[in-house]
Amino acid sequence: MKKFNFRLQKVLEYRALEEEWAKQAWLEKQAERIAAEAELQRIRDRRTSLIASNPNTLDDRLALGRAVEKADDDDRAQQVVIAELIAEELSAHADYLRKQEDLKVLEKMKERKLEQWKLEQERKDQAALDEWSAQRKAA
Repeated sequence: MKKFNFRLQKVLEYRALEEEWAKQAWLEKQAERIAAEAELQRIRDRRTSLIASNPNTLDDRLALGRAVEKADDDDRAQQVVIAELIAEELSAHADYLRKQEDLKVLEKMKERKLEQWKLEQERKDQAALDEWSAQRKAA
């Protein structure tokens, strides 16, 4: 009995690699977004602590006002960064899902070809047994 050989095995292996690469890219984008959200939380915590402080002099109050204003600006800028990272993450996830589907198509094709090959081998084996049985009866 000869060994099963899937003609598109190399393509299947390459698509598996592509799927893994797309998954890694998606996870990296997800990690970047999470880090940006942590930075946003750090900015908001800093702003909250600034507001909670009690300045004594007018200069301290003015400095506090500027610091809070800067924290607000940083907050808005970080929200823009997070929005961009979310868009990139969604794009990477969609790419991963496409690559995953491409891989599944080839895997299903391989399974069907293997089943066809097994059925053909069983037919050949049965034909050989029938031939052998016919020869024994004739002898």
